[in-house]
Amino acid sequence: MDQRDRLIEAAIRCLQERGYAHTTTRDIVAAAGAHLPAVNYYFGSKEELLKAAITRALRTWTESVMAVTEDAITTANPQDRLRGAMGAFLGSLEENRGFAIAAVEAFAQASRGDGLREHLADEYQLARDAIAERITAVAGKAADGQAPPADDDVQSLASVLLALFDGLTVQWLMAPGRIPDADQIVRALALVSAAPDTSIRGEDEQC
Repeated sequence: MDQRDRLIEAAIRCLQERGYAHTTTRDIVAAAGAHLPAVNYYFGSKEELLKAAITRALRTWTESVMAVTEDAITTANPQDRLRGAMGAFLGSLEENRGFAIAAVEAFAQASRGDGLREHLADEYQLARDAIAERITAVAGKAADGQAPPADDDVQSLASVLLALFDGLTVQWLMAPGRIPDADQIVRALALVSAAPDTSIRGEDEQC
């Protein structure tokens, strides 16, 4: 691992242990076994180094989640696919605890700076695109002659799943024993999908 990588990995550890606001350049270089000028040499500023650290943390976490959920999707039944994906995701949280903490730290800080907020927005779009690509691939295998879902619907579903992952992660960090398991999540989502669509009913009544 070269010095640039060591600085990024050290910054990730500092984010996990100290938080974004309390991480100093000296903290990072001490953890990396580097010298202060190295931060400006490789990144230009502490803020750019922290952006690089957040990017690596988020992408590593996303790739890990995508890998474990893909391995869990082995059936054509939509509810079973969702149950397998959610079970794999929940099972991966402990392994990815450090990345989750770093991500939450970044989210909290993003509201205080346009640069970080825009950077995180771009990273989120990459995550949505990765999830959407996986949805499209799974739907294609299970379509059995049916038309594939529209791109807008796939992107919307990717956003909803990303929100579900994020929300469960935050709850898990606060109280691991209080979040629902995969079966409970699937049942809850089934209740939501079974609710009447009042917007469609309203349009019919206007006609």
